[in-house]
Amino acid sequence: MRIKRTLTVAAALLAIAGSGVTPAGADPAVPDIGPGSAPGFGVQCVQALYYSTGFSRFYPDGVYGPETEADTRRFERLLGLPRDGVVDPIVGEAMYLIMEIGSGPGSWHTIGCWSVVPSLH
Repeated sequence: MRIKRTLTVAAALLAIAGSGVTPAGADPAVPDIGPGSAPGFGVQCVQALYYSTGFSRFYPDGVYGPETEADTRRFERLLGLPRDGVVDPIVGEAMYLIMEIGSGPGSWHTIGCWSVVPSLH
């Protein structure tokens, strides 16, 4: 399955980055996305990544509901991260890497998700 290969690559890149991958590198102006998050473009970006990669069957609606939380927990599990259902800078960085690998350099920036999904960039 394509998403599992891409997730494996993203997890490997996160592991290679080692001590450089810490929440301290995140932009504090971009809040985590999770249960209780206001509906909007950041949530839609998360959902769009899940949907476009075949990871989720739910079409992006911009609302962080039970399906998005379950998808995020599954995503975290596949990456070997704690499963809290929250897109924090580490989870967001994995999403960024998946987009860079799967859709080409600059794609996360082109669609505008870089400014609304927490990451280390």
